[in-house]
Amino acid sequence: MPLVRRIRVFHYIRAPSRAISNDAMPFRHATEPGALGRVPKDTLRKTKMRRHSGFFTRWAGTLTLLIFAFAAVSPAGAQSPARNIAVYGDSLADGVWDAFTRTLKREPGGWTVARRSSIGTGLTRHDFQTWLDQIDADFDANPARHVVVMFGLNDLRDFRDDRRGRVYGTEAWNAAYAKRVDQLIARLRAKADNVVWIGLPVFRKPEQNDGAKHLTSLYAEAASRARIAFVPIYDDFLGPEGEFTTHLASADGRRLQVRGDDGLHFIGTGYDIIAHKAMAAIRRFEAGQAEASARLPETTPPR
Repeated sequence: MPLVRRIRVFHYIRAPSRAISNDAMPFRHATEPGALGRVPKDTLRKTKMRRHSGFFTRWAGTLTLLIFAFAAVSPAGAQSPARNIAVYGDSLADGVWDAFTRTLKREPGGWTVARRSSIGTGLTRHDFQTWLDQIDADFDANPARHVVVMFGLNDLRDFRDDRRGRVYGTEAWNAAYAKRVDQLIARLRAKADNVVWIGLPVFRKPEQNDGAKHLTSLYAEAASRARIAFVPIYDDFLGPEGEFTTHLASADGRRLQVRGDDGLHFIGTGYDIIAHKAMAAIRRFEAGQAEASARLPETTPPR
């Protein structure tokens, strides 16, 4: 063996602690093509294991940090539905949803409002059962503690139920429609802690107004049966003589427009009034829950 080669090998064998004291070590140089000396296979294998172990440990730590960072910036609604409101209904409910989003964004507390209303819909729709089943998917994707409901604008008409025609104005129609209201409330109560149903307002045309009063009575009866909050708004938008009006007197004596020109819908200020009343019902529910919790007796943990 040449002298130089023997010296290198002897040096490695006599001073192993110096040769393996660092993971970066001279191993990678000693095993390169043309390098003098040869590292024992078992020593090289142990060193590689330590190097791989450190690699995976570092990546595991990085992955953990990423998971916690993602959880920290996830939307609050995805974690806790306590301050979530879901709005169901027709175009009137759509206006209430818009009023919620405008007014609650200025309020501290992180309220979120889910839009589950749809223009032109109603409880007399032919695919009512399919739409009812969609509620489960809605709450699975985005749970909410509070639900606000407003229907009726498109329901003053005949419809089919259980393969039978229901003529508006008949007792059969009333019974079938009330059944759908009960089904909707039951489905929502199974998913949310609090359900608030808003009645219909006064309408300009007499036949529509009579229908609104009739539907509102059905809603109030269903809410009473289910023990949910019912918010009547009919009287809030009457004129001085108990008539339909597009303007109301403000606190400072000005005439404030609240209704649209179609005699059915509202403008922003009108929807704000409705949302304020619905939000008051939500706050009463939360206050009652807090009071009930405060009245709970203290319990001694078992020993």
